[in-house]
Amino acid sequence: MKKYLLLLFLCTSVYSQTISEKWNSLYSRYDYTDSSGNLVGYKGYNSLTESWEYTNTNTPDPRVSQYNEPQSPIDFQILERALAANQARYEKNQAIRQARYNEGYKKVKSTVDYYRYKIGDTESVLSHRFENEVVKQINDKNYDYSRIDTEPIIRWISDNYKYILKTEIIKDLTPSKGTAIDTAPLMKYYGGYKVSMIREFTNKNGEYIVTNVDTDSENYFYLSKEALYFKKSTTKWQIRELTLKRYDQDFKHYVYDTPYGNVFIDEDFKLVTLLDVVNGKLLRKYVYNIGKYDSQVFPQK
Repeated sequence: MKKYLLLLFLCTSVYSQTISEKWNSLYSRYDYTDSSGNLVGYKGYNSLTESWEYTNTNTPDPRVSQYNEPQSPIDFQILERALAANQARYEKNQAIRQARYNEGYKKVKSTVDYYRYKIGDTESVLSHRFENEVVKQINDKNYDYSRIDTEPIIRWISDNYKYILKTEIIKDLTPSKGTAIDTAPLMKYYGGYKVSMIREFTNKNGEYIVTNVDTDSENYFYLSKEALYFKKSTTKWQIRELTLKRYDQDFKHYVYDTPYGNVFIDEDFKLVTLLDVVNGKLLRKYVYNIGKYDSQVFPQK
């Protein structure tokens, strides 16, 4: 009897193997090795099926199966549900992101509508910066919106919009360096002119709608250091006293304060834009196309 027990013990010692488990950070899986250090299998997590799968490396045709479970055919219903859930997350996060983009563009318009009489026409600047500094930056990242948390991105969009708005308002409210308040940059254009066209725009919820185009030959314009004067064929001379605010490098025009709203005069004196602000609300703007100089044009009371 002792001989049989000894023989059984020896056989067990010869054929038994000790299997060790070790995490493989390079491949993000668990490796299983025998007592000689040979890889006999590995276990990895399949995020699509949300289960652990084991691969046996000792068979001629290694098969993948769920850990501690027999091999089974692919469950296409599970796969379909996983793909559908993946697509749903993607569409939801994309929709959230697009909603924030739309909100950003809407804020650009509403902000400009509120501040325009104070800081001038900055809508195109805000839109351009928002497009390039926010939208383009995110699109270039190629995020997987089916997996990531969109909340940090949403905060980033909001924070950057606020930063852009703040810097543009500060820039617009601050006179440019080297532009003294008593300079006369348009001195060479002082005098009277005929006006080739006057376009009137009405502000409708932040959008300018053309409501009138006047090409009468009896429309006149006169510029001096302290004020500008303008007259339609059907009206008397009107005046707007000017206070130089700054030069806008982006739009190549000078910005002036007046009691009725800002005035923008192109550096080549071809266009003059007058804003009509009543009780802090921008109602209309008038764009004058300045024609030929006329020494006979002079404001009359």
